[in-house]
Amino acid sequence: DNKVYWVAKLADGNCWMTQNLDHDIVTTPNFYTYYNTDIGHGTTPNTSATWTANNATYSTSNTLWWDTSLESYDPGNVCWNGIILSSGTWTNNNTLGSCTNMHYHIGNYYNFLAAVLVGDPEHQLTNSGMDLDQSVCPAGWMLPKTGNESGSFNYLISSADLSAGINGNIHQAPIYLDYGGNWGGDLSNDGYAGAYQYSYYLYGDSTYEFLFYGNGQVTSDSVESIWSGASVRCLAR
Repeated sequence: DNKVYWVAKLADGNCWMTQNLDHDIVTTPNFYTYYNTDIGHGTTPNTSATWTANNATYSTSNTLWWDTSLESYDPGNVCWNGIILSSGTWTNNNTLGSCTNMHYHIGNYYNFLAAVLVGDPEHQLTNSGMDLDQSVCPAGWMLPKTGNESGSFNYLISSADLSAGINGNIHQAPIYLDYGGNWGGDLSNDGYAGAYQYSYYLYGDSTYEFLFYGNGQVTSDSVESIWSGASVRCLAR
């Protein structure tokens, strides 16, 4: 996407992006291929794999997010301002502001279908209860996995001894996971929750997300809708 991202080798031995993905999705047919994204990986890499988005990244509030299968939202060139709230609300907490530290750049919010480059879930998400081995991450990078093995958020948390909340370190250097909230037609819980997409498809319209909260709670396998917009962090394969 011709954008520059901070990356670092972290305590789990993996190289991670240390800021959120900020790629604006386009609807150009065959734009997303094996050569510029993580699509097509698996036991037999599919070099002909492509994905075409239903909608380009939105940059304005859209209350029909859930009904029109919108896949991504761009809140603009803003950063989380470092404020951690002790309780969440379902309204914008105004904790996004101008960027003084690009590690806290909010990037875009992606629903699960955009995060794993999958279209109609009824026809393409046939493997319930497993990680999908492809993503919107750049070629050579991937979405975090579920479980506790290398390449998962859980493994990173254990390796780096991370904790959430006002006295936690999950948002500090060198990890910089931010409390950017989530998107579902409007922004909610920014400053109180961090929400990140996994590569894991659960069943039906459900998936897992990685969540952490201002009260210190960390939920590694939170059941969420595939239509919920969350941040994306990529790590090198």
